[in-house]
Amino acid sequence: MTTFTPGSENAAFESAVKQHFGFLADEHGFQFAGVREVNDGPRDRGVVARYRQAEVRIDIGWSAIEGSLAVLIRLDVKGLARNERYVYLEPFIEYASNGAVAPVAPQIYPGMSVRRIEETMRLRKELFQNGMGEVLERVASRLREYYSSICDASVETVRQYHEWYQGRGRAS
Repeated sequence: MTTFTPGSENAAFESAVKQHFGFLADEHGFQFAGVREVNDGPRDRGVVARYRQAEVRIDIGWSAIEGSLAVLIRLDVKGLARNERYVYLEPFIEYASNGAVAPVAPQIYPGMSVRRIEETMRLRKELFQNGMGEVLERVASRLREYYSSICDASVETVRQYHEWYQGRGRAS
């Protein structure tokens, strides 16, 4: 798993994100808004990079402790409640493809059993054993491929995604 020394974590993550997600600025007019550290306790610590544009905000979060990488896309879609205006990239792709496209980074979903969470953590450890660069590259490629379809998703599709997401951990 990638480990950072205390002063270099933000800089290393920022550099990797800019390298792999730079297309957001180049192709879609996003502005890089920087990296912030999240420290909500010993098991909830990481860094988040943010890209912004007029109607969409994208947060790319990395936690070395959890071995997790998540891309949260906040959409400004009329007709959705405030708490519905976001999707997680990889679960949304999994939902939209009816499971044909599995997440690059193993996901933990609401309602998962302890056994399944432990298995997911084991898979994450294997995935990130050589660092996060390759994983960031693969996830960025997915965002590039699916960006338009996510931003063009209907209100109903986003609502159905949220229902699917809440039940996903219990379903499999």
